[in-house]
Amino acid sequence: MSGGPSPVGRQRIRDAIMRGPYGVHLGMQLATLEADHAVVQLPWQPQLGNGAGIVHGGAIASLIDTAATAAAWTSPSVVEATRGATVGFSVNYLSPGLEGCCLSADATVLRRGGSLTVVDVLVTDDDGHKIARAVVTYKLGGGGVSGTRFDGSTVGRDTERR
Repeated sequence: MSGGPSPVGRQRIRDAIMRGPYGVHLGMQLATLEADHAVVQLPWQPQLGNGAGIVHGGAIASLIDTAATAAAWTSPSVVEATRGATVGFSVNYLSPGLEGCCLSADATVLRRGGSLTVVDVLVTDDDGHKIARAVVTYKLGGGGVSGTRFDGSTVGRDTERR
């Protein structure tokens, strides 16, 4: 793909995805953003550990989801009405992420379909050791029932779904 993220897509990635409450809570940082590609880093923090000196698998899964989401949103067709949501992913943990190491998730779009985007994500540590590999399916489209809203409203049981 040429062109990279649209201005709206770039803003959503930086402001809502990376600077959203959960990303900030975990301390994730955007390292690379280009056409069909994003790299997100997760610096070590003690609260990410599982008590045995390694990064909790849930923190790694969150890193994978965030990097894949950023890569999916690099489409030049993203406009104000675009909404998105992860619809599934499969992760294989290859080796433990050790305390003290920064983890990096390198996410590359493998294929964009009508509304589904398939993203490959490789997580490595500071020394280049492979920590996890995942394939993420992300739905990206013009509004609809599922997906993140960026107008301040929420989607939930007690709210009308559009």
